[in-house]
This record gives sequence, structure tokens and C-alpha cells, in this order.
Amino acid sequence: MRKRTGSAAVRGAGLVRAAMATALLLAHVGLPFAARADDALEYYATVDRDSIGLDETVTLSVTLAVNGNKEPKPFELPQAPDFDVVSQGRSEQYAMGFGTGGGGFKKTRVYTIVLRPTREGELAIRPGVAVLEGRRYETGRLTIRVGGTGQGQARNGPAPRASPRASPFGGFPGGFPPLPGQDDDFDPFGTGAPPAEGDVLLRASVDKREVYPGEQVTLTIALLSRMDVGGIDGFQIPKFDGFWTEDLESPTQISGQTKVIDGVPWRVYLLRRRALFPLRDGVLSIQPAEVDVVTGNGFFSRRGKAKRRSQPIEITVKPLPGGAPAGFAPASVGTWTLDAEASPKTAAWGAPITLRLSASGVGNLRSLELPKLPEIDGMKTFEPTLSDEVTVQRGHFGGRRTLEYVLVPERAGAFTIPALELPYFDPATETFDVAKTASIELTVLPGKEAAPQPAAPEARPMARGDDSGGLAGIRTAAVLEGARTPLHERPWFVFALGLPALALLGSFAVPRLRAARERGEGDRRAKGAGRLAQRRLAGAQALADDGDPRVFEELDRALHAYLESRYGRSAFGLTRDRLSSFLTDAGAPPHAIEALRDALDACDAGRFAPGTMDAGAARRALSSATGAVDALEAGRSR
Repeated sequence: MRKRTGSAAVRGAGLVRAAMATALLLAHVGLPFAARADDALEYYATVDRDSIGLDETVTLSVTLAVNGNKEPKPFELPQAPDFDVVSQGRSEQYAMGFGTGGGGFKKTRVYTIVLRPTREGELAIRPGVAVLEGRRYETGRLTIRVGGTGQGQARNGPAPRASPRASPFGGFPGGFPPLPGQDDDFDPFGTGAPPAEGDVLLRASVDKREVYPGEQVTLTIALLSRMDVGGIDGFQIPKFDGFWTEDLESPTQISGQTKVIDGVPWRVYLLRRRALFPLRDGVLSIQPAEVDVVTGNGFFSRRGKAKRRSQPIEITVKPLPGGAPAGFAPASVGTWTLDAEASPKTAAWGAPITLRLSASGVGNLRSLELPKLPEIDGMKTFEPTLSDEVTVQRGHFGGRRTLEYVLVPERAGAFTIPALELPYFDPATETFDVAKTASIELTVLPGKEAAPQPAAPEARPMARGDDSGGLAGIRTAAVLEGARTPLHERPWFVFALGLPALALLGSFAVPRLRAARERGEGDRRAKGAGRLAQRRLAGAQALADDGDPRVFEELDRALHAYLESRYGRSAFGLTRDRLSSFLTDAGAPPHAIEALRDALDACDAGRFAPGTMDAGAARRALSSATGAVDALEAGRSR
């Protein structure tokens, strides 16, 4: 079949020119165009060769030409009981013309059937029958000689023909010719019956029929057509029970490629390609897909519509062999490598450290389970965030799966992130293997607030004139002999006698006055802390209402500022247990301490692991912080 090109308008102009050229040609050769009533139908069959081998095929062409818009009833194609039908197709062509004998319209339908013999010998193809207006027409009997394998006749020379009837158009053997520049299936009216089953096929295929659980099976669904495809509609993919599925190719616009299948040229249109991963062993079925196919393009080619279904497919899933290593997960099937990276490796106390654990390779990436990070003493570990980078390499699904942890050191010192392992099963080698990471060393330096305070210097008595230390010598009476006036006669002597009593009184009064003053300052500081906390919490509330992720940072600042103002001590660098002990000693209620710990943990998670937080996390953290401040304030008032 020749390929049609150009727009509908161009083809319409070509139709007019072709009709005029045909009319002139007929007038020149002097042939009347209109057919007579007794030549209303022409029906014959041909084969491309009459001698084949048992392993070869023969192509049967059946031509039905009808003058006028009539259909023979009944109509039967030739029968070949000793052959298997490999494929079959149908095409139609229409012709119109004008001449001195009047106008004419002729429709020619050609059936192409590829047959394969089932035995050797002289095999017959029985005549086809068509009846039109009470008159019976037959194609005639054909005989094919079938020898052993490889004993067929080469396809060359003219095709044998059974009982050819004379053409009503004389000089044009085989019926009225198609118009110049038009396809064999040219239909000026754009109407016709749905395409025959052999013209359009929906086929599903897989690259392997026997696999292990978790091993990829590639399913391809394609449309095969011997006719022009105008479009598809209602494409339905079956449910893949027992499989995890991933798209490999989903064309938004179909485009065909010509391929020869069993000696027959087809136009192949890819509709979908998917990766299927069996979830269990046993026999799993892939049910048929369905599609509505529109053939032709309307006015300039025969247009039809038909529903097609693909064939079901069964997949045998073998159980995994024994001897799986410890920690193996059933979804870890494929080929994988494992990497771990921490940044920074040297950090200050309380500063976050990011650990990225990644698995890369080929397999069911979406179901791959990465090893869990064990607890590290002295490190607070937040829930990791998960991300996938999908890649398709030569039709194999895979990529990179990454877990990102945030670690916050709770003390200074040296830490070790242990080596991690990912056991997996490689279906290509049918063996188990283990992907491993190396251990990672971390160093945490003391932070600003975490540095220990230097001890007060040991008190030592001051020496006078003696670098070696010791007490200064007591003045003797000889030293006082130079005084002009005796001490007891001086005016201040009486007051000096009262100084010990005043000192004793002051030793009792001053601490009490100082404590009262500190209590007053503490009350004023506590009252100010409550007001400051309320202002900061109001700002955090506004950020939470706007969905701003900075709400966690603002909450953390508000709580630490409140604790420092309320108790006169910074909570920075304190572990949760040390903070709880300090607040307990300060008389804080236990439920207030618990609410404060929950709020601080939520703030850390929101700051260092935002990917693990949901939409309501900010409001819950704000509620915990507000409740903790209110509880601490209520405890102060009591």
C-alpha cells in the first residue's frame, strides 16, 4: 500500500485532476466507462506461488470488484482446510470516471491472507462464492504443492490465478485501476464497515516469562495495523494484580514504525511500556488491554472504528533460593550499591550534622528498604527525610534512593557512625550479595555555653614584704610608741568600740536585705519574662497562620529567652535531662516540664528535619509551648 501524504485540501485538488486525467485517457482509448449489468461483479483469487516447503508460507490474494454501490449476499472467501492462517488483511479502492458511455463507480476489495501448510502433498484451496442479484460467482480452485522443509519455489514470476474472468474494462487487467496518486484504500465518501480483525491487532508482549519475586518484567502494549490509523480512544490498561508497576514509556502522541512480522509488513504503534515487579511467587496473570481504534482519515480514505483486545499473559514467579543473609528484605532485589556521607565531620556542641545514606542501582526503587541508623550515644537523631531520583537505563527501572538524617550532638567528644549494610538478591547471577558503607568518625567541640567555667583561684593570705607568703607580723608596742596621742583618748575611739556590734548586726541584716532585693528583682524579671514570652509566642502564632517554616525557629528563641529571663540562667547547651533536673530544683510543675520538653523537641524537628513534619506540626508545637509557659507561670504564682 502506498503511503498517503498531504492535507485534505491538496488531496481534494489531486482527486479532481486525477478524475479529469482518467476521463481523457478513457476517451483517447475509446473505452466506454460505464459497466454493463451482466458485468456487475468480478471475483477471483491468486497465489504468489504454487509450490512451497512445509516450513514456508503462501500468500493468497482474493479480489472482489463490484460495479455500483452493491454488496453480494451471500459472500464467502476461499477455504483452506489444510493451512493455518498466519495473518490476514483487507484493503479497498474506489474509482469514478466519465465517458461517452455515461458515468461509472466501481469498488474493489482485496483480501490478503498468509497461509502456512499443515502437511505435505497436493493441498487444495477451495473456491470462494459470491452471489449478486441472483447470479453466482466463484473464484475457482487452487492447488498448492507442499514438499519437505526448504523445498519450496522462490517467489518470482507472475502469480498463478484461478479462473480469471474477463475484465469489463478491457485494457485494464484485474479491474478498473486506482486514480493516480491515491491509496489503494481510497474512499471518497469516508464511510465503510469496521476494519477486519486481521487488519488491526492489539498485542501485549513481555521480555521474560519466568522471573523471581521483585525481578523486573517489561510489558509492551502495541497496536499493529495494515491500515492508516487516524487515532485511538478509550485505551484501558488492565489491573496488574500481584505486581508493583512503574511507567517506562507513555507516548502522548502515537507514531508508527514499519516492521515485517512473519513475512507481513505492519505499522507498529507503541501505546505503553511498563516495568512490572512480581510481589509473590506462583503463576501471575496479566489481563488483556483494550482500545478503540479509528482507521482512515475521513473523506480521502475509508474510515472505520473497532474495539481491540490484547491476549492474556501468564508469568511464572519462582521462589527466592535459600541462604539469604541476615537483614535481607524481600523487596531488595536487583543490583545495588550503598553510600554514606556526613557533613560537617567536625561540629560544635549543639550544631546539627547531616548524614546522607543513599542506595543506587537497578530494581524496584520505590519498595527498596534502606538500613536503619542505630542509636548513637550522645547524639539526638531525628526522623529522616526520603527522596528518590528515578532513572531508566536501557529499559531497566532504577535510580537513587536517599535517606537524610539530622544529628544533633548533646555533648562534646568523638563519635562514630557505624558501617551499614544492605543485603540484596541479584536475579542476573541468582545469588545474594551485600552492599556496605564505611564507618564515619565525627568530632564535636565544646560550644560557647557548654565550656566548663574555670575554678575560682585558691585564696591565699597576703604577705607584706615577704614573697614567700605567710602572715604579716603583728605590730609591737614599739611601733605605737611614736603616736602622739593615746588611742583611747582619740575622738573616734568610742565609736570604734561599737563597730563589732554593728558588724554582727550587719551580718544578720545584710543577707536578708539582699535576699529580699533579689526576690523583688526575680519577681520583676519573672513578670517581664512572661510578657516577653507572650509577645514572642504571638509572633510565632502569626508565622504558623501563614505556614512560614520559620515558626519553629521563633518558638525555640521564645522558649530559651523565657527560661533565661524567668530563671536567670540560659538553657542553651543543656540536655533535656539536665534541663528537667534544673527546672525541678527550681520548683517547676512536672507537667509544665514535660510540655516544655515536647515543645523543644518539636522545634528541633522542625528546624533540623522539616521533611518529617506534617501541616499540623507547627500548631502542635505552638500549643505545647504556650501550655508550658502558662504552666510555669502558674507554678510561679503559687
